[in-house]
Amino acid sequence: MERHGRGYAVPPHAHQPSVPAARAGARTVSPGLPVVSYGYKYGPRDVIQDGRNGFVVPNGDVEALAERVSWLLSHPVRRRIMGVRARFAQLRFRPRLVRRRWLELLDRIEQQAKVETHRGSQARER
Repeated sequence: MERHGRGYAVPPHAHQPSVPAARAGARTVSPGLPVVSYGYKYGPRDVIQDGRNGFVVPNGDVEALAERVSWLLSHPVRRRIMGVRARFAQLRFRPRLVRRRWLELLDRIEQQAKVETHRGSQARER
């Protein structure tokens, strides 16, 4: 990730992101910067609302990526508005909230497993 004036550029290195590349979008919206990213299967679409706080372009479409970056550079007011929205989008990924969501999910899975185990034992008793 490279700093360029009032934004960051995350150069795409491949059509499948590595874990650090997938996290780059979340790290970039943290300081309130709009993000332009390829639409990888996991990650960018969870953080980026296309056209509101950044842009998601088709995987491997270098021209579309360059077009969106160029658009952001030539529209400073819209870039700032999108940056403010990016900061608010990032709030959903605060460590405390993510941890709580994971624990809630694991609790639901555990409860579901207990219900299914109970049903299975009842069926065997018949």
